[in-house]
Amino acid sequence: MRSKGAGFRWLGLACGLLVLAIAAERLEWAGALRSWGQPERDFYWLAGDPRDPRPVAFFAVRDFGLRERPESAVAEVLGDQDYILSVNGERVGSNRYRAGADLDRYEVARWLRPGENRIVLELRSATAAGGYSFRLADGQGRDLLAEAPPWQVHKSYFRALFPGGTAPPAPEAALVGHAPVGRWGLPRPGPIRPTFEDLLAVPRVVPAVRYRQDSSAWHRLRTKGRRRESLGPRVEFDFGAPVTGYLQLEVRGREAATGLLRFSLSPGIAEPGPIHALATMIPQRGLWQDAVVRRFRYVDVLGLDGVTGAGVLPMVDDSLEALGGADESEGLLGLPAPPLRAPVEDVIRRELEGDAGLALGESR
Repeated sequence: MRSKGAGFRWLGLACGLLVLAIAAERLEWAGALRSWGQPERDFYWLAGDPRDPRPVAFFAVRDFGLRERPESAVAEVLGDQDYILSVNGERVGSNRYRAGADLDRYEVARWLRPGENRIVLELRSATAAGGYSFRLADGQGRDLLAEAPPWQVHKSYFRALFPGGTAPPAPEAALVGHAPVGRWGLPRPGPIRPTFEDLLAVPRVVPAVRYRQDSSAWHRLRTKGRRRESLGPRVEFDFGAPVTGYLQLEVRGREAATGLLRFSLSPGIAEPGPIHALATMIPQRGLWQDAVVRRFRYVDVLGLDGVTGAGVLPMVDDSLEALGGADESEGLLGLPAPPLRAPVEDVIRRELEGDAGLALGESR
């Protein structure tokens, strides 16, 4: 009979082999980093319990100085779930994370300047869990943020955020880990992506033409004049024709709030259908922009009380392919896209009782 001592020795040997395997895997990752010529990558997020099911949205801000503007400067960014990147007050690009995604890369030298500069990432997640990574390098690969102060987390909008004025005191972003980490692994740099400026169809936001509440009659959407009233927690906007671009919502309210969005090429606020996105407002912001370019005509906004208007930042039709956007007319293989099942969706469903089940579309 095998002794207990022998059993413990075998167990110790197995544990030792496991430790060696883990170490070898980490060395393999480190070797991969060196072979690809990639720098080390840090992932950050706001401090808190990642198990919290409530959605979050915040600004990650980093100021840095430059002696002169570089001829080339490439921003590499990954934001899980959504990010919108701004450089010195100019919106550059945005995206939604997909499993195994590459790092998004943008050429941003045109927006840099000698002296003080500011990077702002608007970050969102359907729950408290998430992460982002960002690097800015010149044409020789030098890290332009190497000597910059740490990332700051701002949970509400302030007037000097984008112009680059003095920011109020804020906590530092929490370090999640060094790549490879979490579900992001070791993301590789992708191709240079076009910026908003590169693909704009017209240099202005195009407002929706009309709206209706619940299944009532359509009304012309007023875009000028006196202070507009909130349109209620269930409103459908019509842009008059199919549009390709980024949805923008004007929302009144000083508190954080979340709504559900459904995009379509045909009207149907009273018809069942999948939820395509969440709109999570940052307090004091007043404006929400989608992180994904889409093609749609109608958008249903559900559960967001303070909505006063909607518009679209119009992009050329080719932007869907160039940016990997979403055409809401159909899902994979021509089938409807699967419904979003973030925990907050069930909360909003319960708040919109009565005929809300019909309007939102119940999962069967």
